[in-house]
Amino acid sequence: MSNEFVYLLPLWSVIFGAILVLFIEMIFHEKGRDVIPYVSIVFILIALFGTIRNYIDFLATKDSVLLFQNTAKIDILTNLFIIGALLSGLLAILYSVQYLVEHRAITGEYYALILLVVSGMINLIVSNELITFFVGLELMSIGSYVLAGYFRVREKSIEAAMKYYLPGVFSTAIILMGIAFIYGIAGNTYFNTIKAILPLKITALYSFYFGVLLLLVGLGFKIALVPFHAYAPDVYDGSSAPISAFLSTGVKVAAFAILIRLMGEVFSISGDWLNIIPILSILTMFVGNIMAFNQDSIKRMLAYSSVAHAGYILLAIVTIDKAPLSEVYFSVAFYLIAYTFMTAGAFGLLGWLSRKEEKLVNYDDLSGIAKKHPWFAVFMAVFMFSLAGFPPTAGFFGKYYVFRLAIVEGYYGLAILGILNSFMSAYYYLKVIIYMFMKKEQDFELPEPFVALRFGILISVLGTLIIGFVPFYY
Repeated sequence: MSNEFVYLLPLWSVIFGAILVLFIEMIFHEKGRDVIPYVSIVFILIALFGTIRNYIDFLATKDSVLLFQNTAKIDILTNLFIIGALLSGLLAILYSVQYLVEHRAITGEYYALILLVVSGMINLIVSNELITFFVGLELMSIGSYVLAGYFRVREKSIEAAMKYYLPGVFSTAIILMGIAFIYGIAGNTYFNTIKAILPLKITALYSFYFGVLLLLVGLGFKIALVPFHAYAPDVYDGSSAPISAFLSTGVKVAAFAILIRLMGEVFSISGDWLNIIPILSILTMFVGNIMAFNQDSIKRMLAYSSVAHAGYILLAIVTIDKAPLSEVYFSVAFYLIAYTFMTAGAFGLLGWLSRKEEKLVNYDDLSGIAKKHPWFAVFMAVFMFSLAGFPPTAGFFGKYYVFRLAIVEGYYGLAILGILNSFMSAYYYLKVIIYMFMKKEQDFELPEPFVALRFGILISVLGTLIIGFVPFYY
């Protein structure tokens, strides 16, 4: 079989799955909707199997592969980011099955959109050329806008879609302008050619850096970095819980993957220009955590904490001109996979708890839930402890890799600020646990969980508790 098929099996799998899901919806209508989510899960699992197989193959060669006339690049660490994107899609589907049934909103295109967005994420992660990068970005973004507003009878859902769409369109335009500047200087769209040409274009240095700055601003919107984060709380709060989990995890996986490739492999950013990243990191950590303190809605709290986590991840990217690039890749990839397990798990449980229009998502709604539903409380506590960075959860190991990298490369002040912010975040994460175990009990029942929901929670909990002990090689 050709390299294009073998190494890009995850991409082919999710694209073919999306097309098949649309055909099932078109031919069988409501009769096929019971099987559609499980068809989607099968294709995601095939993609995961292919990615893990590729990861093992690359361990032996320690090499990278260029595909489709050098427009795509696959290596060991690229596969880790693809695993993160696929896990995000898998958990979103598992948590959506029962949610859509209870909210009477089952359609086949919902699952097709998730698969297509995942394909955009993979395309973005493996891109080795500016046009391929832009196509992947748009495929990921357009589907995300639709999913954010999927519940079009809800005012909050429509508001979320508009607040996601408008900044998203502007960020896309900014990125495209950055691409235009870089192409105008380099005269080429391939990453390796741009890297080779740039040292010869000293006279156009400021125009080049302006193009890089535009790319950074555009990707900052996708990642929800401060000051480009304002849309995120309203979008995550207005979207359905499974989609909030998907948008807050998968989009970050893909955007951070391409950000590292551009800054570390293509532009080789260093010196004064790299000082922008520490400033963004500090602002993002503090603003995310401070705003999360004042939230009554747990979804909005998780949205602002998502902003803070992006700030932690930037600590690793700060070291990109000093640390081995493989260590930066691994630290960020591990953090994002860990973050996917714990954040998707928390949003998934909120989706199980919610009723019509997700009205049960505040702290008070969790009061005393441990007495009637102890397993719900225990699982939510695992995710909260992990998000706060308590050992031996995945969140602890993720922060350990990021903070360690900053300390080893001499960024002691940034590491201390990151640790301080991590301690600050413990307040609002532990607040959830206090309400569940120590407050007066509320009188309501949880619906019986579907098999898909049980598997989603199981994967999230096991991933949160085990991934830190998995021996990764890179």
